[in-house]
Amino acid sequence: MCHFTPMHVIGSCVCSRRLWETAESANGARVVGVVGAAHVPAIRSMWSEAGTPQFEHLCEAYMTVPQQPRLGFSTTLPTIATGEQCFFLAACASQRGL
Repeated sequence: MCHFTPMHVIGSCVCSRRLWETAESANGARVVGVVGAAHVPAIRSMWSEAGTPQFEHLCEAYMTVPQQPRLGFSTTLPTIATGEQCFFLAACASQRGL
C-alpha cells in the first residue's frame, strides 16, 4: 500500500520550516509571513518541531524531485514551494522598505 502526503500538508511543512529559519536569522527582529489561511493551523501545530533536524530532513525530502518520477508523482512541488517562498520574501522586503 502506498502512502501519499496531501499537498497542503507538504506546503505547511515547508512554510513552517522556512518561517522558522527566517525567524532564527532575524536577530530578534519581527518576521511577518504571508500564507494562506488554510496553512495557519498546521504551521501552529508544526512550529514546536520546525527547528529540529528531523523536520529539516523531512522538508528537504519534500523539496527533492526524484531522478525518475514514479507514475502519478507530481514534479511541480519545488515550483509551488519556491513561489510561496518568493511571496513570503517579497512581503518581508516590502515591510523593510527594500
